[in-house]
Amino acid sequence: MRYRIMTTIALVVALGVNAQCLTDYQVIRSKASDDLILQVSIRKTHGILYSTSSIEYGWFTVTNKNCMVNLPKDEFFSFVQMFDSAGNAIPLQGAFTNLGKHFFDLKYPSTEQPGSAIEEMLRIRPPHGTQSAAGEIVFAGQKSMEGRSFYDLEHVFQIKKPGQYKVRLEFQAYERIYKGGQSFAYKLERFEPVEFTVIKE
Repeated sequence: MRYRIMTTIALVVALGVNAQCLTDYQVIRSKASDDLILQVSIRKTHGILYSTSSIEYGWFTVTNKNCMVNLPKDEFFSFVQMFDSAGNAIPLQGAFTNLGKHFFDLKYPSTEQPGSAIEEMLRIRPPHGTQSAAGEIVFAGQKSMEGRSFYDLEHVFQIKKPGQYKVRLEFQAYERIYKGGQSFAYKLERFEPVEFTVIKE
C-alpha cells in the first residue's frame, strides 16, 4: 500500500513538472515549407517574455518519419529585427552585424541542389575526437525534434531603454533529401517570420 501511495505521489509530481514545463514557453509554429515546420519556443518568466528570455528553435516533419536539416552560416541562416514601441528599428550589436546580412542572397524558391553547390553557405561543425569537420545538421521528425538555442536578444541588439519591444525572426535552412546509397540533394526552405513581444526591464 505504501509503495502504491509513493508511486502515485511520484506520478502526480512528474505530471505537475511536465505541465509546468509546457506552460513555461510560448510556442510558435510556422506553416509547412515543403515537408518541414519550424518551431520557435521562447521561455516565459511568470508568464512574461523578457528580452533575456531563452529562445529555442527546431523543425518537425509533416510526412517523413525523420529527416536531417542542414544549417547555413549565420549570415544566411536568420534575419532578425527588433522594434521599439514607436516602431523604430533597434540596431544590432557590433559582434552581430553579419547576422542575416546575406539572408536574401540565397535564391528562393530553391530547386534541389548537390552538396557541392551549397557547401560555401553551410555552417560547419568543428572536428571532434575521431569526427572530421562537417556541415552542421539537426534532426527533424513527426513527433520529436532536435532543438537548438538562438542568441540572447540582449547580446544581439543595442537595447538601451526599458520598455516593450517587438521581435521578428525569419529562418531558412536546407532540407536534406535522400536519393539512395550515399547520395543526397539539398533544398533551401524559407519559413514565414515569427513575431513576438518582449519586455526590457
